[in-house]
Amino acid sequence: MKNFMTWTLCVALLLVLPATGLISNHAKGSEAASFSLATSSTGSVPYIISVGIADLITRDTGINISVQSFGGSDASARAVRDKHMLLAMVNTPTAYNSFHGEVQFAREKPAASLRLLLQGNLTPRYLVVRESAGINSFQDLAGKTIVGRRPSLADIAAVANAYFQLGGLEEKDVKVVETTESNEALNALRSGAVAGIVNPTNPTAAAFQQVARAVPLVILALTEEQVKAPAIQALFKKGFTLMTLKTGSHKLRNATGIIKAGPVLATRMAIMAGKDLPDEIAYKMVMSVHKNQDQLKSIHALARQWTVKNTLDNPPIPFHGGAVKAFKEIGVWNDKLDRLQSSEPGN
Repeated sequence: MKNFMTWTLCVALLLVLPATGLISNHAKGSEAASFSLATSSTGSVPYIISVGIADLITRDTGINISVQSFGGSDASARAVRDKHMLLAMVNTPTAYNSFHGEVQFAREKPAASLRLLLQGNLTPRYLVVRESAGINSFQDLAGKTIVGRRPSLADIAAVANAYFQLGGLEEKDVKVVETTESNEALNALRSGAVAGIVNPTNPTAAAFQQVARAVPLVILALTEEQVKAPAIQALFKKGFTLMTLKTGSHKLRNATGIIKAGPVLATRMAIMAGKDLPDEIAYKMVMSVHKNQDQLKSIHALARQWTVKNTLDNPPIPFHGGAVKAFKEIGVWNDKLDRLQSSEPGN
C-alpha cells in the first residue's frame, strides 16, 4: 500500500509540475519561457493570423509563443480567465462580455483580470436577404424568417436585435431561427428556407459568393441617421464598430435605395492577456508587431489590419500595462485613452 501511495503521488506531481512550472517562468518574465495563445478552430482566419503573429514575435524577440485551438472566442476567453492560458485571440464583443460578465458570461464571474494587447482585422455582421423576399428596409423584416442566433457567437443575436430595433420591431415580431455555423445559414438562405441571415463572414468569402451567384441577394447597409440610433450606439460601447462594404455579386441598399458602398456593424479580432503576463513580455509583443508591419502582409490579407491605429480604436477592455508602456514610447497614448483606462474596473 505504501509503494502504491508513493507511485500515485509521483504521478500527480508529474501532471501538476508542467503547469506550475509554466506559471513560474511567466512570473519571472523569462524570454525562454513558452507562452500559449488560445484561438479559434484550425484553418480559420483567426487561427491562421494567430499562428503568423506568434511566429513573427517568436522570431523577432525570442519569446516562444505557440498556438492552441480552443474552437472559438468564448472558450478562448474562458481559458485565459481561468489561467489555463495567458494569451487569447477573441472578437471584441467577447472580450467586453467576459470582462464585464455579461450576455453569454452573465452567469459567470466577471473576468476583471483580462487585459488588451492588440486589435486587428474587422469581421462584418450584416443582414443579407433574398431579393425575392421583398425586404427593402429593416421594417420589412416583420413576419419574415431570419437566422439571427448562433450558440457559439452571442454577438449574432445582439446585432440581429439592433437591426430589429431600427425597424421599430421586437424579436417576437420576426421569426428568428438558430444555426450552428455559417455554411448552415448560407444553405438555408440559398434554399429559401429563410428570407435572410445575419452573416458573420465577409461577402468576398467563397461560400458567400457561391450563394450570391445562385440567388440574387441584397445586403442592408446603415444610413448616417441609423448609425446614430440608440440601438447601434449601445453596441459601440460593447466592442462593436463599423466597416464599409462595397457591392459585388450582390446588391447593397439602405433606406435611400441601392448604393455602391455603405456601413454595417462589425467586430474586431483582438489579442488579450491575463493581468499576470509580465509587463516586459506584453511590451515586447506589442512593439514587435508594430515594428514588423511589412511581415504581417505575408501572413494573410487581413493581417495588415493589425496596426497601432486599429489597436487604439474603441478598446473593449483595459490595456495591459506593458502595452501602455509601448504606446507611450511610440507616442500615441493620449489623455482620452488614459481616462478610458482609469475608468475601467480593476484599474
